[in-house]
Amino acid sequence: TYTINGTNFILGRSEGKPARGPSPIAWCLGATDVDDTYDMIPRIWDYLRVKFNRDGVNGSGGVGDGAAVAWVLADRFRPSIAPGGAGYLDYGAIAVSLGAVKLDIIGHEYTHGLSDSLVGGTGPTYSGESGAIDERDSDFFGQTFKLFASGSTDWICTVGESGNTVRNLVNPSSAIDVHVSTPCPSRHHGAYFYCGSVDNGGIHINSSVVSRSYYLAAMGGNENGCTVQGIGVGKVEQILYRALDIYFTPDLNFNDLYHAMLQACRDLYTEADALKLAVAMEATELDQPSFCSGLPPRVPNAVDPIGW
Repeated sequence: TYTINGTNFILGRSEGKPARGPSPIAWCLGATDVDDTYDMIPRIWDYLRVKFNRDGVNGSGGVGDGAAVAWVLADRFRPSIAPGGAGYLDYGAIAVSLGAVKLDIIGHEYTHGLSDSLVGGTGPTYSGESGAIDERDSDFFGQTFKLFASGSTDWICTVGESGNTVRNLVNPSSAIDVHVSTPCPSRHHGAYFYCGSVDNGGIHINSSVVSRSYYLAAMGGNENGCTVQGIGVGKVEQILYRALDIYFTPDLNFNDLYHAMLQACRDLYTEADALKLAVAMEATELDQPSFCSGLPPRVPNAVDPIGW
């Protein structure tokens, strides 16, 4: 409880409790983050139930190993708690800074819990390419949750009071990564692919390669000399969920992802759909060694898909 001018304001909101209303606190004056998040969480449960017949993030009605928890931190002065606007915490809560309570951001953070539950109980290893895959799975599900809850998405993630673009699944290089101040990469062997130790080995920086693949697979487009025919958002959602559930391992890399997604697609859909998915992933070079390998890139097989 926060007391201001003799009036008590309850900071949190438990299930079944009345709306808290706009915040009277000076550094987040007027913010409705608590109530907004409270309204979003049930929609995530609806999304998981409708799309995947899943009862909550952990499959048992909750998050992590317990009940659902949403921790909303509307305090811009504590970035160590919620760096970059929001973060998923190991015990199943999320920390959200002022300006980051949005459908795609909340969906992104909670579906980290989905990956944790489905992939080895702890999710993909949070470093290097496996960590980048974890980030981009959540980015894709964050956008598809936004589409489910609101009826539309622009495939762009913005955070903070200034609305800075931190992710752009349509055009990754239009966003500047905050860790290294360079454009986000769109190809595994692209010039902006990061090979250093910053950001746990580039988990956020390099993840845009994967999200670009998912977007192309769903919506279609042109990349790296390839013309991609999309198979639809719904199919990519199901393929990714099955790959997470059956084929992903904690230490998978981008090449492993390529094979896992194709197998999941073949489990569910036609070989024609698998071919289109392959074209999307080959356009971003997920089947090739990375820029960090020192090996030269090759022209994607998808430029001539008949030979795939």
